[in-house]
Amino acid sequence: EAKELRGMAKFEAKIAKAAVRALTKPKREISKTRSKRLIDYRFQYLAYLMAFMWYMIAAYFAILYGLKFSTAIEQAWLIAFFVSVLQDLFVNETLIISMQTSVKFIALPNIAGWIAGRIVSRYH
Repeated sequence: EAKELRGMAKFEAKIAKAAVRALTKPKREISKTRSKRLIDYRFQYLAYLMAFMWYMIAAYFAILYGLKFSTAIEQAWLIAFFVSVLQDLFVNETLIISMQTSVKFIALPNIAGWIAGRIVSRYH
């Protein structure tokens, strides 16, 4: 049991040293030169075009499917379809992106800092 405790102490000491090194490491200088792109910028436009085309094809087939209904059902179905698409685009996706961003940039650094502080405080 004493060997286990010494082994854990060594392990925690290594983690504490790594945490102190990571927290006290000087920030990297932002270079004045432009970073070289790995992929040509035109591929970004191609990706947006392909996503837009995929969206339009899916909407086309959804509208064709909706045309099989009677006039009243067709109008209600099309309204529900467009409302659900707009809700997904402006509400759901916005909430997903904002939650992912808040977790990534607010919660995780705070948790990592708290854990590192607990480890470092044991040895100082």
